[in-house]
Amino acid sequence: MAATACILSTSTLPKNATKKSSSSNTGLIIGVIFGGVKQTQTRAATTTVSFHYDNENVVYQPNDSWDRNLPTRAIRTGTGPLKTILGNKPLATGTYGEVWCETYGGQQVANKRMKSRAPRQGQKFIDEIIQMSQLDSDYIVKFVGASWTKPIEIECVVEYMDLGDLRSYLVDRSPAQFTWDQKYQCILSIVRGLVYLHTYRPPIIHRDLKSRNVLLDSNKGTKLTDFGTSRIAEEDDLMTNGIGTYQWMAPEVIAGTGYSAPADIYSFGIILSEFCTHEVPYAGMRHPQTGKLLAQHFLLSEVREGRLYPSFDGENVPAWVRDVAMQCLQLHEADRPTALELSAILSRVKP
Repeated sequence: MAATACILSTSTLPKNATKKSSSSNTGLIIGVIFGGVKQTQTRAATTTVSFHYDNENVVYQPNDSWDRNLPTRAIRTGTGPLKTILGNKPLATGTYGEVWCETYGGQQVANKRMKSRAPRQGQKFIDEIIQMSQLDSDYIVKFVGASWTKPIEIECVVEYMDLGDLRSYLVDRSPAQFTWDQKYQCILSIVRGLVYLHTYRPPIIHRDLKSRNVLLDSNKGTKLTDFGTSRIAEEDDLMTNGIGTYQWMAPEVIAGTGYSAPADIYSFGIILSEFCTHEVPYAGMRHPQTGKLLAQHFLLSEVREGRLYPSFDGENVPAWVRDVAMQCLQLHEADRPTALELSAILSRVKP
């Protein structure tokens, strides 16, 4: 039976985890993934893990084609197994993966597993794990470790957030149950998470900021998660892939003209509308001529041209919410505030 290997940061290493590697293969993969660790956060290293199929067995090999600033914190190995709890259903499921609530070393954790065995998806997941392992902020979901029995079955273990994602939280609670005092703290935490990402060196663009990727916890507050589509932006780098969920997409993302940090700011402005309505952005909006619900292609076309905005109607919505949101939803990227500017703006408003 294959041993399960885990990579853990020293800041979250369970007390009963051992420091000894469970197998020689484990040590090799740790070397491949994290062998390029540098002592300075800003020095780039080149490393990757590439998956391919060989007679129906998935194997891996090093590849020099991928540049990343790798984690500076120490990495250790452990042999304690992950144990699934809270029944036999995942906390969340998507096209390529599932998230399960599990325990490791006596602590409750969330474990993200790949559904797909495609090498391309395996490579993307490795990229996400490496990205998450570098981040250390109270406003970003913390990386605990990576676990696998075979490389293609690698799982990403992160801290567990007991209140779930913001979208579900808004659906399950009325405006009276989720007050603007509470919402203000959530909003502030989202902005602080963006400040951390956008002021990282080089900056990190989330690229899929939405209410599903904002997690809440009764003690730890609000944090950003899901960095499967995030990218490190080099100086003057302009990204061109239209990645994101369409209701939260900025005009430049829809147009495919290239985008950077302001695209995350636009997505944040859309999230502000959800705090007001408790609904998915643009829900219930109808075509002015036909009276039918807006089709996706029409909605995207109108947003791209700066002619359509989500609703900000709701109970006791403070005036500053719409004001801040409209600054974030400016058509031109240069007209939107930065995350740092948003932080300063929010520090001056009253919930």
